[in-house]
Amino acid sequence: MRSIETKNEKLHSYVDDQMTEVERLAFEQEIENNPSLRDEVNRLRTHNRDLRASIPNADNDRMKAILYRAERNVSSELSGWMRAAAVVTLVAVGAASGYGISDYQKRNRIAALEELVRDTGDVAVAAHSLYSVEVVHPVEVVAEEREHLTKWLSKRLGHPVSAPDMNEFGFFLVGGRLLPSGDNPAAQFMYENERGQRITFFATIADRVDPTSMRYRSKNGITAAQWRDGVWDYTIVGELDRTQMEEIAKMLHGQLT
Repeated sequence: MRSIETKNEKLHSYVDDQMTEVERLAFEQEIENNPSLRDEVNRLRTHNRDLRASIPNADNDRMKAILYRAERNVSSELSGWMRAAAVVTLVAVGAASGYGISDYQKRNRIAALEELVRDTGDVAVAAHSLYSVEVVHPVEVVAEEREHLTKWLSKRLGHPVSAPDMNEFGFFLVGGRLLPSGDNPAAQFMYENERGQRITFFATIADRVDPTSMRYRSKNGITAAQWRDGVWDYTIVGELDRTQMEEIAKMLHGQLT
């Protein structure tokens, strides 16, 4: 049975309804005897409620129309990045909001969309485009909770994962989040420099274990570098030129090997 070790892990697991019945009852006993802990639980619940409220609500017919248009788009001649953006947006928004469409319909339609996006690099770029512009909620867990972040993501991905150090390039960790990538979970770590530029590092379990060389792509001012090493598929994404991204990608490749 899994164990929940730190205070932050307990808090997030409790608020996200990820505890077993035994863990939940024990933690609720702690809450009763600890007013500051109760305040922290309420703060996290308020944060989650505010996050859901920040996404416009829509009725059942509107959600169906959005999903229908996305399905048409992903089967058209749109680029892989645009197809992935449709999927990531629907997964992120659909999971965080209370749209009227049933969970069954939502899961089936999103699964159908995800089938059309096979390249993790596409998903990484789409996720970067979606979250790097966020001001209030760019990440789920902030850098100040780095230990909790890496433990949580490692547990969800099933392999140890950590946020690489990009300080030598002037980029410092903002935090991270859990994302879908096809049938697998993925970790996204976000970094920012003093000018407010952001880059994201995306890691998910590879479908194949054979390593690949570095592959680069650039479009609409966004550059991505992708490679496979061991069990991992890695992608680094940012609004930087090819030379800068090559330097960062090569450093990460050496750091993670």
